[in-house]
Amino acid sequence: MTVIVALVTPEGAWMGSDSAVVYEGSSTVTSTPKTCRIGDFLIGYAGPFGACQSAVEWWRTTPNPSVQKYAKEVSIKGCSLLVIQRRSIYEIDDGGGLITARKRSGIAYASIGSGFAPALGALYVDATDGASVRKALLASAHHTTEVRPPFRVLSLMPK
Repeated sequence: MTVIVALVTPEGAWMGSDSAVVYEGSSTVTSTPKTCRIGDFLIGYAGPFGACQSAVEWWRTTPNPSVQKYAKEVSIKGCSLLVIQRRSIYEIDDGGGLITARKRSGIAYASIGSGFAPALGALYVDATDGASVRKALLASAHHTTEVRPPFRVLSLMPK
């Protein structure tokens, strides 16, 4: 499957993803990114590529997109999103469920996909910057069979 990791601190915001494609017991590596930047949003997805690419297209083509609007009006079956918007992290499941990551001391983190658990554990120990996101991706690859490098990490820095 995959892992998507998001981290927000007072110094910036980062989102990372792996490159695994897993289907019916086989896996390969893709060059198709599972994360993107659209305006002031960082968006990552887990689920079938077609459904998730349709979700990303909605963000690209909708005037004034928002997390709340997507969750209420769109939410594509099979596609889970992790979104960083205005220094907050949101998880949107394929049923339109919207979860806001809790901030503690200005820091929030979240992860989706089959490799989420080791990634969350790594961020619990170290949640400081983009290097922390890369370590969380490595932890997930080390402890699951469905996460593989190369990794991609995007950032949004405060204005």
